[in-house]
This record gives sequence, C-alpha cells and structure tokens, in this order.
Amino acid sequence: MSIYANTSRQASSLAFVRALVRVLSTNQDGLSPQLRTYLYTVARDAAIFVQEKHHTPNLRPEVVEMAFEIADEPELVNELSEMTSPTAFNPQVAQRLLAGLQRFATA
Repeated sequence: MSIYANTSRQASSLAFVRALVRVLSTNQDGLSPQLRTYLYTVARDAAIFVQEKHHTPNLRPEVVEMAFEIADEPELVNELSEMTSPTAFNPQVAQRLLAGLQRFATA
C-alpha cells in the first residue's frame, strides 16, 4: 500500500533526487560515489534531453521530471550538459540545480 493511498498527493520520482541534491549542496563528502554518479547521470541526461528535445527509451521518470523543471533555465541546462564526470557535480552545481528546482516548486 502506498503511503499516498489516502491523500491527493502523488509520489514523485524526482523527490528522492531532490533530497540527494540537497545533501550534496551542503557537503561534498555527504554522498557515496555511487549516489554522486546517479545524480550526475540524472542531471546530465535531463539537460541533454532538454537540449536535444527527443525521446530516448532509456529515460527514467526522474530524468523526464527534472528536464521539465529545468527547461526554462538555459544556463543551468548548459552547465549540467557540459559536465564530464561525477566529480564535476560538486556542491556549487548542486546548489544551482536545487535553486532551479525550488523555483519551479514555488511557482
């Protein structure tokens, strides 16, 4: 049974990603290498999806959700798409991504 079974709120696949970005934005060593690689992959895939505007069958729901939320942030999209490794996803990038995601959530 879903924890949202008795509410109107839908579970978001991006909620977990947002929580991880929040952790990384405050502490470079707060995430395992595997989680940092996951965040890097999601953020970079979302940015590339925005730039190329085509669907690939391997896109995960959190990638599509993030792409929708960052689509109006061209500087952020460029920065994320140009990352070349998980180490490039540092606390400063995480803070900018979190700000972009929060702007959408409060709109």
